[in-house]
Amino acid sequence: MSDQQWSRAHDALLAERAEGWRIIQHGNEYYTEFQLGGGTWGIKPVDHYLTDLAAIARAQEAWRLKDADFRAYEIEAVGGGVRCECRDWNHGGNLHAARFTATEPTESAARAWATWRALGGGA
Repeated sequence: MSDQQWSRAHDALLAERAEGWRIIQHGNEYYTEFQLGGGTWGIKPVDHYLTDLAAIARAQEAWRLKDADFRAYEIEAVGGGVRCECRDWNHGGNLHAARFTATEPTESAARAWATWRALGGGA
């Protein structure tokens, strides 16, 4: 299992940094604003990236597309789990691949941890 517990704050960081969402904190929960139309705005809870494969795949692809020429990710099955690696060849203006890797029991968790690390989490 992971070296630390996943929290809603991790979800908020992914939504904000990977997907560019504006995050609103209310108590221990995190929400994002969205436009309903006619100048009206609503809020919705931020996805649980560690367990929602569709949400983390969307966030991971948003992260990659912010610098598509220099970013990539890879997912593979390993010994009863899943390994995900995010690579950034232009990390900090440095043309050397920075690798952010996570191995977890589920694909969503592996993708979430690797993406969170690529976004500067745990640094």
